[in-house]
Amino acid sequence: MIRATLTHPTHFFKYYTVEVAKIVLSTGRVRWSSPALFNDPFDCYFSLEPKFDLAACRDEHRDRFLDVIFQEQQPAFVSENPLVPQIRQLREMARTKSRSEMGTKFDVVYPNIVQGIEALSRQEREVWERQSRDYRLLCVCEIKDNLLLWSHYTACHTGVAFQFECIEDLDVPLLAALPVIYADDAPGMADKDEIIEYSLGLRGMEPPPPNLWIRLVTTKARCWEYEKEWRVIMKRRDYDNDGYEDCKFSPQEISKVFFGCRIRERDKDDILRLLTGQFGHVEVYQAKQNPKMYRLDFERVR
Repeated sequence: MIRATLTHPTHFFKYYTVEVAKIVLSTGRVRWSSPALFNDPFDCYFSLEPKFDLAACRDEHRDRFLDVIFQEQQPAFVSENPLVPQIRQLREMARTKSRSEMGTKFDVVYPNIVQGIEALSRQEREVWERQSRDYRLLCVCEIKDNLLLWSHYTACHTGVAFQFECIEDLDVPLLAALPVIYADDAPGMADKDEIIEYSLGLRGMEPPPPNLWIRLVTTKARCWEYEKEWRVIMKRRDYDNDGYEDCKFSPQEISKVFFGCRIRERDKDDILRLLTGQFGHVEVYQAKQNPKMYRLDFERVR
C-alpha cells in the first residue's frame, strides 16, 4: 500500500446506496476498485503525451540544436542516451558547414524527431495501461453535507453516508489516504525542456518517476473539485476479483452513520438492526432539508 506523508483529516466520509450500505455492514467489507470501473473516463486518464505542440516549438528546438553542435567545448552528453552517437556525428559534420546549412538539415529531419518522441510517449502509455490494471483504489471524501454527492452516490438522498475514522492504533488503510488533485490538464511524462534535452543527448530518458503513477491515480478534472476526494492506493492481490477487491475493515472504523433526507423508513429499520453488536457504538443521524437554505441539517437519532 502506498503511504501518505502529509497531514490529513482524522476521519473521512463515504456515500452509499441503501443496498450497498447493508452489504458493507453485514459483511464488514468495503470495496476497492480498479480505475477501469470508474464512471469518469478521464479518471486516472492514460494521457502521457507531451503537453505542448512539438511542431510549434521547432524554432526553439532548432536554436538549441545549433548551439549544441557548434559549441566549442564538448557538451555534457549522457552516455546512456541512444541519440548521443548521432549528435556526435552531426558535430563532426558541422566543422565544414555553416549554421544556416545545419539549420536546414535540422528542418529536414525534424519530423523524424517528432515521430520518435511520439513513439516514446505511446510506449510509456502502454506501460501505464498495463500497470493501472493492478491498482485498487478506496475513494472517500472530506465532507458529509454536499448536495451533489448525496444526489450522485446515494440514489437521490435515499441512501446513507458512513463516517470512517483514521485510527492510528489499528493502522487502518485510511491513514495512507492521498488528496485528489483537480486540474485542467492531465499529468504528463516530461516537459518541453526535458524532451528537447533528451533529443540532443543532454539527458537520459529515465523511467517515469514513481510519483508519476501516483499523480495519474490521484488527479481528476477540475469539474469534480466539489467532491474533496481522497484515495487510498494498493496493488492488486492474486486472489482478488476482476477489477475489485472487498476488504475487511475494523468495526471501530465506523463512528457515525447519516441517513439521507429521502431514505425510506423500512431501509432505516434494516440498517438500524445491522448497527448492533460490533456496531453498537455507532452514532446515527438523520439528514433534513433546511427550510430556508440549500443545505442539509443533521439530527441525531441514536
